[in-house]
Amino acid sequence: MPLGLDYGLIAALCWGSSDVLGAIGGRRLGSLPVVAIAQAASLLVVVVLAIAQGSGLPSDPGVLALSLFFGVVAAGAYMSFFTALRIGPLSVVSPVVAAYGGLTVVAAVLIRGETLTFLQALGAALATAGVVLTGVVFEGGWRGTRFAGRGVVFSLIAMLLFTVLTVGLATPIRAAGWLPVVLGSRLANAVTVWAVLGIILVVRSPRASVLLSGSLIVLTIVVLYLLACDPLPPCPGTVKKWIRGLVPSRLAAPENESAVGEGG
Repeated sequence: MPLGLDYGLIAALCWGSSDVLGAIGGRRLGSLPVVAIAQAASLLVVVVLAIAQGSGLPSDPGVLALSLFFGVVAAGAYMSFFTALRIGPLSVVSPVVAAYGGLTVVAAVLIRGETLTFLQALGAALATAGVVLTGVVFEGGWRGTRFAGRGVVFSLIAMLLFTVLTVGLATPIRAAGWLPVVLGSRLANAVTVWAVLGIILVVRSPRASVLLSGSLIVLTIVVLYLLACDPLPPCPGTVKKWIRGLVPSRLAAPENESAVGEGG
């Protein structure tokens, strides 16, 4: 079995599990808190992978900007997706969002100039249209046509944003590799979601500003570390320069004594 097919099956299993768990969590906690927790956990996993691989953010400013931009797009996609899961029905909104795979094929042909055979293109178009039609209810002809619920509207938004994300990330990933680009994208994704959650919490309850301040401090530290260290682990040269700048006299004294001893 091809390795790509193995990864595809693993991704499908993870996607299916996340749909069910996201729907359950969203209906108990609210969709936005669930998205915030999920994206923070996702960022943590990517940071651990980056540290293990000795990778950092993309060094090219253009690639870094694209990574961060599509991270914001991903935040919108995930917030729409989890909102759709919370509203439901799950049996309808989940397949509609999953139809972004077929829409990505069409977008890759139109935008990136990739080629497909006639049957491949026809199959992708029919599959996408068929899945999307599951979210439409026909009552009394075309005039009575409507979406199956508000969740379908959010699922369509998520489908479009996931398509933009998938097609858009292809260019920076080919230029800098998948891990640096995903690291930047996940960083922007998590910051955006937590910022939206923080604003809503502050509006609803002023006491929540303490939680927001703590979260922003942690995210700021992570951002500064990621920007300063390339590759990431454990960035001894940069950290040593920071320490020398903070306590120059204490670090310089032992060096001067050792130099005098060697000279004597």
